[in-house]
Amino acid sequence: DGTGFRQTIPPWHFAIDANDEHAVIADSDRLRIFATSAPEKSLAELAYPDDLQDMRASDLAITPDGETIFVALSRYRNFGMEFAAAVLEYTFNNDQLVLTTRFDEIWPDDGSIPAPSVVVSDDGKTLVTGSYHDLDDDSSRYKAMGQTVTAKVAKAGIHIWRRETGTDEWSTAGQYTLPRQDLLKTPDNPAAFGYSLSNVFGASHRFNLGLQLAPDGKTLLSGLELEHTPQHKTIARAWILDLSAPQPAVSHRL
Repeated sequence: DGTGFRQTIPPWHFAIDANDEHAVIADSDRLRIFATSAPEKSLAELAYPDDLQDMRASDLAITPDGETIFVALSRYRNFGMEFAAAVLEYTFNNDQLVLTTRFDEIWPDDGSIPAPSVVVSDDGKTLVTGSYHDLDDDSSRYKAMGQTVTAKVAKAGIHIWRRETGTDEWSTAGQYTLPRQDLLKTPDNPAAFGYSLSNVFGASHRFNLGLQLAPDGKTLLSGLELEHTPQHKTIARAWILDLSAPQPAVSHRL
């Protein structure tokens, strides 16, 4: 920009409805809807809530008709010590965009916090969000620039939500958590410089990021867990979870 300093570009996320009629864009500070036939000007836009303006879009999910939209926001600073995340639900009808649910306000009181990932079934009645459990401060395992740092760690997990018939309100319908602690994470932003943290376990648990949900909402593919071995090999793992039971269960590990 002429200042001589590198500027960070906040990530944007895009989705298009099944009929190729509307483009949904979650940008740095607001959600925007465009008609694909006339993209010169947005049909509707709505800024994220004022208390979330220091977060950035980390994930986006829409139903096939493009009328129900979910945005995951996050903030990651100071090796996760200033981590925060939220998931928002919007509806888009008759060119009107409305914020209908803040999941941070209805989050279960189980000691967990949201992670910045979200997927939704085609009928809009099953939602999966990432989560973190058993948060702790770790001042011994992690280093940055050769110096030991204090980092926030937790167990990566998921929360399943169901939309109540008749009320359209969301309620939790189960959760699943990996039994190991690792650094809190947000999706990578290629435009932002980040410290590379090293630790003695050499693992990267992104189980709760980059989720994929089957259209019927009954099967979930987790994000990847990477493990770097002393033999300079990388092992990648992912889980397939059955969400049709009262509590989600692992059906396969890849």
